[in-house]
Amino acid sequence: MLIKPDDRLSDYVKGFGIYTTKASSENYYRPLPIGLPELFFLYTLPTKNVITGKINRIILAWDTKIMKVKLQPVSNGISEFISTFLCPDTAFDIFNLSVSELSNNNISLEHMFNTNILISELKETTEPLKKVSLIEKELDIIINKNNPTIDMIVKEAVNEIIENNTFNVTELSERFNCSVKTIRRRFIQKLGITPKDYMRIIRFNRAFRILDKNPDTDWFDIITTCNYHDKSHFVKDFKYFTNKTPEQLITKEKDYLLMDRIYLRIN
Repeated sequence: MLIKPDDRLSDYVKGFGIYTTKASSENYYRPLPIGLPELFFLYTLPTKNVITGKINRIILAWDTKIMKVKLQPVSNGISEFISTFLCPDTAFDIFNLSVSELSNNNISLEHMFNTNILISELKETTEPLKKVSLIEKELDIIINKNNPTIDMIVKEAVNEIIENNTFNVTELSERFNCSVKTIRRRFIQKLGITPKDYMRIIRFNRAFRILDKNPDTDWFDIITTCNYHDKSHFVKDFKYFTNKTPEQLITKEKDYLLMDRIYLRIN
């Protein structure tokens, strides 16, 4: 279930996803990038960072390539959590973090929230909208405290890539009366990657979801729909983000979880 944020948070939050999935402590999961930083609130079956060994209930993640970090459910059972999909151009300012310390990593933000009370309320509340309201209230407090800045040039660039799967940097530079170099520098400053690399992430996710929905989709249709230059670029992106070709990944026995984020299952 995807829920839109309140208007007051629209510059900072893209939406909320409420999920229930069966998880096994015998499996490890490696998340793939979706182009949006995610703030996870795990109120049932928290996960353990395999590298640090820490059990986290509130996690912020920003992935720009296949993650080295693996996550493992603490025990077997039903996992319930809320994903808060953040706007990448403001996500790090919200929590006074530098993009460099978060890129391709996930960190606990339990110290920034009234964690015990919030997790307890999320677990006890059955109404989805009330769960979201609880998180919005907490985010409101943090945003008002840290007063994150909004770079309209970067926001325009991000929105154009997400909505149109393309990006005309020359047109944007003319619209805002600034150089192409300035746009690229400010984009990297906010997201940690170039506009071209960000477009790769968005394009890959779009292609993946088309294939997941219908594995028999003609590759030429995917290449055209997702603005790939040719088949070799399409296959190259899959290998870069998953370490597998499209044929290896999209099988009858899917070795991944797909909600709004893609998780590769690693046994």
